[in-house]
Amino acid sequence: WLLAVAFLYKTESKTSQGVAVLILAGFPIVYLMFTRRRANAVLIAVASLVAVAIAVMLVAAFDLSREWVLTAIFGDPTLTQRTTIWSALLQNLRERPLLGVGWAAFWEVGEEFNPINAPANAFFRDASLINTAHNGYIDMVLQAGVIGLLLKLLVIARLIYVYAGLVVRPELALPDRRAFAALMACALAVAVNNMTESIIFRAGDPFGFTFQMI
Repeated sequence: WLLAVAFLYKTESKTSQGVAVLILAGFPIVYLMFTRRRANAVLIAVASLVAVAIAVMLVAAFDLSREWVLTAIFGDPTLTQRTTIWSALLQNLRERPLLGVGWAAFWEVGEEFNPINAPANAFFRDASLINTAHNGYIDMVLQAGVIGLLLKLLVIARLIYVYAGLVVRPELALPDRRAFAALMACALAVAVNNMTESIIFRAGDPFGFTFQMI
């Protein structure tokens, strides 16, 4: 585990490191929810929501900008130019919000330039350079609309519900419960990382296939 953390640090991937910090910070809360009685789990969940609310209020009270928050967590306010791509894609999302442009009909369709509403010299217009939105949830809305996004979130929520139930079933052997917990942890990590990379339900992505297997 320490070698994995050291390797992640050496890659200098700011977004991946930020995601790892968020996952590790949330692990104690998730662990307590699965190992304590239900009443305690509810209290932990409520405390987590209160902590998020306090964090939002502190950001507002001290007039901290989005750039400051992103820099503090990820080390880069643009998430390595991702926010620039997302802003440019907003107009595309508004054009066909319900059903999107069609599955796999936006990126990698053989055109020299991506059909993004942005200046012709924008780096993300080059189809040989950028072939995803670097956000799987935005990509889902772009290609399958809000309906597709809701179905995607439903699949993720169902996965968490099913695995959470398996982890706490006392009649299952402990090694099996640990295996289920490990698989759920991998799925949650992919779901979080899907915010900065297009992974879940993207054709040809190995981590996406891992999520589907789980």
